[in-house]
Amino acid sequence: MVSQGAELSGVVAALVGTPDLEKARRESESRYVDICRQAVRSADGNADLDKEAAIAFIGAADALGHAAARGTISPESARATITTVLLSLVNCSD
Repeated sequence: MVSQGAELSGVVAALVGTPDLEKARRESESRYVDICRQAVRSADGNADLDKEAAIAFIGAADALGHAAARGTISPESARATITTVLLSLVNCSD
């Protein structure tokens, strides 16, 4: 998000409202949740990120990315915080 800039969210917000775009957004979000969950499993076979946790992670990453893009927080702080969030959401079965 930081590298994309704050303008991207404004463009997406302006396009919301059409049925086709809303359907595409939902499908994209669902795929992204699946990608995040698979990435966690690939990194550690004993770890998992349930669907709700993946949605929370994506929301937190989006908010932190916006804050970093606006200069409210540094990109380094955003990365450190999202790492902490992710680690707190991951379920490990040892």
